[in-house]
Amino acid sequence: MEKLTTLVDETALERQRALFRGDVVAYSILCEKAGIEPEFPDVYEMGFIERENEFMATLAGKSPKQRKPLKKHRKINYETFGRLRGENGSIDSEDIFAQTEAKRSIIIASGNRHLYGPGGIIYSTAEAPNEVIGKAYRKITQCYHRYLEREKTLASR
Repeated sequence: MEKLTTLVDETALERQRALFRGDVVAYSILCEKAGIEPEFPDVYEMGFIERENEFMATLAGKSPKQRKPLKKHRKINYETFGRLRGENGSIDSEDIFAQTEAKRSIIIASGNRHLYGPGGIIYSTAEAPNEVIGKAYRKITQCYHRYLEREKTLASR
């Protein structure tokens, strides 16, 4: 029984490592190996599609292209962030503990799936502590204001 528990823990750890380094193929394989429902179905699906494409390329006699990990830092979609922030206009970005679930949903919808917490710990946005969500929302709001200033400057040229 201990051996099985250790194997499950190792598979879960490897799955998280694959997810954080952006290896969608390894993530999808490890989800299947563990026999679990993936935490991030869209990432799992991307890995599954890439595996399928590699398999089809092999059948066609072509060598599968080298896999590249996804970028660690994805750009926030500021248009989406601004629209959702406008729809939820009463959200206070300075109070990090207020309305964390609304902040969490806006951050996720804007394309930020992972957040960095104290000590460089990487959290899934869906599971991050409220303090991390609040601080990230405040920082994204500050960056959003800089983005608006840049857009305004570019439009005036």
